[in-house]
Amino acid sequence: MTIAYLPDVDFERQAMELIARPMIVDLAGEVARVAKEFAPVESGELRDKIAPGIEEMSGAEAGVGDSHVVVGVVYARADHSAAQEFGWMQADQFHVGQPYLRPALEVVIYSATS
Repeated sequence: MTIAYLPDVDFERQAMELIARPMIVDLAGEVARVAKEFAPVESGELRDKIAPGIEEMSGAEAGVGDSHVVVGVVYARADHSAAQEFGWMQADQFHVGQPYLRPALEVVIYSATS
C-alpha cells in the first residue's frame, strides 16, 4: 500500500481515497461474488451480468451533508434481474422471485461484523 500526501486536497478526501475507497470496492466485489453464487441459473445471463462498482457523489446528493461520498454498488443488468429479486406479475398470477442480491448483502455484512 502506498501512502501519499495530496497537498491540494483536504484530509477527509485523502482519507477517503487511501482508506475507505479500497474497503468499499472490496465489499462491493464480495457482495457481487456471493450474489453470483445465489443467482438462479437457467441461461447464465443473470449471473454473468452481476458486477460490482462504485459511484461518487456529493454528500448533499446522498443526503448526508457536505462531504464527498463514495458508494459501493452491485449492478445486476440482465433484463429480468429485478423480477428474479422481487417477483413479478403475469396475467393475474404473482410469481415469487428468487432473491440473490439481498441475501448476498446479508451474508457479507454478517461475515464482516462477526
